[in-house]
Amino acid sequence: MYFCASLIASTLIILKFHNENQLIFLVITILFLTSCGDNNDSDSLIGTWQLTSITASGCDLAEDNTSLVLDDNGCVSQDGIQICILQLISFNENGTLTTDISFEIPGFEDLGFTVEDLDIDISDFGDDNSTWTMISDTVVEICDDVDGCNQASYTLSGDRLTLSGFDEDDVNCMTSLVYERN
Repeated sequence: MYFCASLIASTLIILKFHNENQLIFLVITILFLTSCGDNNDSDSLIGTWQLTSITASGCDLAEDNTSLVLDDNGCVSQDGIQICILQLISFNENGTLTTDISFEIPGFEDLGFTVEDLDIDISDFGDDNSTWTMISDTVVEICDDVDGCNQASYTLSGDRLTLSGFDEDDVNCMTSLVYERN
């Protein structure tokens, strides 16, 4: 913003000393005014995003390192078992964050099991009381009633959002979640 203000001031000073070219400099000033402004990335986070991949690396336990790329249906096959994870997160303009997640293991019920048998507490993945705040151009803070507040680095590339953070139990373990705008 400082750059824009000094550019505008310089242009106005030039206008004062070059009256014959006022029209040209006025056009240039208008162009600078319309191109300068706050570059607020929070607007580009707003919307609904679908999980497309999960990566954990650098973990103390080698078996915790993983990379899962979900297909268009949110499914991945691992060790001969297909697992479907549909996670949608919505960054809302009012600072709330909503999460919708579902798990499915096709054929799991045929073996006499249910998803509840997996002992996965879906409530740990967010709730209706979640909020989000931009901390910087690359960091977002997400708060909820379960985990409190956690900061995550984020990158945006077109319609792809990557959220990355370290595991609180294993400070070397970096988890990255990649989402596509839905």
